[in-house]
Amino acid sequence: TTGTAPTWEVLLAQAEQAAEQKEWSQAADLLAAAGDATDILDKRAFYLSRAKRYDEALEAVATLRTREPDNFLWPYMTAYQYYAQERYEEAIPWFREALKRNPKHLKSWWRAANALSKCGREQEAVRCAGRVLRLWRELPAGAQERERTNLAKASYFLGKMQMRNDP
Repeated sequence: TTGTAPTWEVLLAQAEQAAEQKEWSQAADLLAAAGDATDILDKRAFYLSRAKRYDEALEAVATLRTREPDNFLWPYMTAYQYYAQERYEEAIPWFREALKRNPKHLKSWWRAANALSKCGREQEAVRCAGRVLRLWRELPAGAQERERTNLAKASYFLGKMQMRNDP
């Protein structure tokens, strides 16, 4: 009907269609009118991040952290907003928070390692990268396949560090 606002289902479908076209800002803006249910806010934060609208993504994730303080994804997503902007010092404590809640999240370990390295904290970075290798071996085959990129990055990083320290 004309004159009525689209339902959240319609907005969600339109946002997902925009996201499929990599129209991240449009997808995020569509979800702004879809309400603030946790799953909607989660998708909106993701789309905002992909659109490089980091401050808005941080606001959305702050709401999610308040709602679900034990969920590791929200501190991880907070860390990622800083990480993507190369604000590594600000990202590190959030990666630590995510890892307190989920100590087996390989992506948090790898990104923490990289952020620590960028900040000149090489020994801490080596420990985090080493954790990626140890945790990867414990994963079932399907999960190992999904996480192989993080394994490769951590392995390469550790190899570079070894070459630098013992050529």
